[in-house]
Amino acid sequence: MFDEYLTLSLKLSSAMLKNGGETYRAEECARNILASGGATEIEVLALPTGLSVTAVHEGMVYTRVLSLKSRDNNLGNIDILNTISREVSAG
Repeated sequence: MFDEYLTLSLKLSSAMLKNGGETYRAEECARNILASGGATEIEVLALPTGLSVTAVHEGMVYTRVLSLKSRDNNLGNIDILNTISREVSAG
């Protein structure tokens, strides 16, 4: 179950970066989604070319690293992704 939160956090955060979103917002998105899944000790590092996420859930440490190959600027997509992130984080 927690793996779904981890996957979703990576997908949304990487999509933000690929569409020209700010790195701090991609980090915040991943952090909020993982916290809503019950994670503790969440560490997220977003760079223009990659994303690293580590979280502890029920004593297990989960880490995922993702390399981004392309970037674009699409504010419409960023708005949609922000809305999805807020909805998931709110429960």
